[in-house]
Amino acid sequence: MNERTAQSGARTAQSSERTAQLSERTAQLNERTAQSCARTAQSSVQTAQLNARTARLNLRTAQLNARTAQSSAQTAQSSAQTAQSSARTAQLSERTARLNARTAQLNERTAQSSARTAQSSAQTAQSSARTAQLSERTARLNARTAQLNERTAQSGARTAQSSVQTAQLSARTAQLNARMAQSTSSNEY
Repeated sequence: MNERTAQSGARTAQSSERTAQLSERTAQLNERTAQSCARTAQSSVQTAQLNARTARLNLRTAQLNARTAQSSAQTAQSSAQTAQSSARTAQLSERTARLNARTAQLNERTAQSSARTAQSSAQTAQSSARTAQLSERTARLNARTAQLNERTAQSGARTAQSSVQTAQLSARTAQLNARMAQSTSSNEY
């Protein structure tokens, strides 16, 4: 019975060690998840900033287009103003082309940021799934540990009961030995 109790205690210690290891892994995964969320938030902020810049450039483009229309109207009114309006239109077209190029670059950066955000979200989801699996495993190990503790307690109770019974049997044996000794002494006399 003592050997079984020792084996049960060893199994309980192993289960406790495994539970501690799984808890440490869970903490590491939670830290990685927090880092991924922080990266996702940073990407969202960058995306919002790029969207704001794009909106500003679109507004500037609309304003330049309005000025181009005004220049075309002035061209129709005067032949002298046609050359000036044409020069202004060329300048505005050049600025519009530059703004369009910048807008395209910003759109590309926005797409890259969106892709990074999606990737971060996927990594966060994977980390959450792993954390859930580890939590489930930890719960199972805790349940097994509780069962082993209960079995150990039952084994200890049985060992105590056996010790009591052994003591009782020893007492009865001593009494019988004493009676036999008295009986032998009486027979000799």
